[in-house]
Order: sequence, then C-alpha cells, then structure tokens
Amino acid sequence: MIVVLEGANGVGKSTYAELLEVELGLKRCRPFKDGDANLHWGVGERAGQLYGDLIRCGIPVNTHVDDMYVADFLRTFKVGAILDRSLPSAIAYRTLPNMECSLSDLMLLWQRMLIQAPRPLLYVWMKASHPTAKQRCKGRWFPSKAEYRRLEREFEKVFRRIGFKKMCVDTTDLKINDGIRRICQTLRH
Repeated sequence: MIVVLEGANGVGKSTYAELLEVELGLKRCRPFKDGDANLHWGVGERAGQLYGDLIRCGIPVNTHVDDMYVADFLRTFKVGAILDRSLPSAIAYRTLPNMECSLSDLMLLWQRMLIQAPRPLLYVWMKASHPTAKQRCKGRWFPSKAEYRRLEREFEKVFRRIGFKKMCVDTTDLKINDGIRRICQTLRH
C-alpha cells in the first residue's frame, strides 16, 4: 500500500507519517531534505551525511526528480511506503524549474508510475488554519497569510487532478489519533 501525505508546512505531515509508519508497518519515505529528516529510507545522521556528500559532489537535490525515482522504485519492486511529500508539493510550492512539459503532463507521468505500485493507494491532502500551522512551525520558514492562502489554492488544484483514491484531512482541531483512524479506515474501504 502507498499513502501520500501532502500539504503546506505545519499541517502535520511528518507527525502523521511517523504514526502511520507504526500503525501500518510501512516505511516513511521523504524527498531529499537538508538536516536530519528522512532521505528516502535514511534517517538521522546517515541522512545528513548523504545530503552533504551529494552537495559536495555537485549533485542537485530537492529537484523532485527523486520523486520520479521513488515512484519508479515503488512500482518496479512492488514496495509499500508512506510518502511524506512528493511531486504535488513541488507543483503547489512552484519549486520546479522551467520545463519543456506542462505541470499537468508531469503530474500525469507521476500518477501513471504510482498507479502501478501496490494497492491500496491513497493521496491525503492535509490542511490546517494559518495560525495553527504557523504555531506548529515554531521558527521554521512559514509563509505570510496571503501566501498561505495561495498555497492552499494550489494544493486544491493538485487535489482535483489526482486520479486515485484521495481524501482531505483538516488537522486544525482534529485529534491526531482520530486523523490516523480516518486514514486507516479510508485505506480499508
């Protein structure tokens, strides 16, 4: 099974991914990221070291080409995982470089790759109010209220383009265990 968690900073993706890892017995997988976050299936010091090695070798990271590699890996080897962010975030945050293909084409390619991965496959758009998400970020980069609204609209556009099973979870006032239970129930049905 594959669970894709998406949404703006501070909505709870990493917290949910950690709890779903235990609940579902799947590994978390996260695109390349600076610091001690997951680097594909690496965590902690190993992830930070690998990130540094890639930078020293001049290998671009956070380009989201790794999202395509992950999708290809999951479909080829029929591996289940929890994706803590993926290509839809790059589209919503507009972090992709100028490309010759359209973003719609890129989304379709990503979905065609993932659709061949183990089922069930669930896309979860997570959202929270601006004040709640900002408080959860505690000093990390966080957008202004206007930018946050723009991000929400972009994630909504992405959500509409998703062609596989999907759900939206507003984590503003939702207890984490209730959110985890809703995701697990949706996976079972």
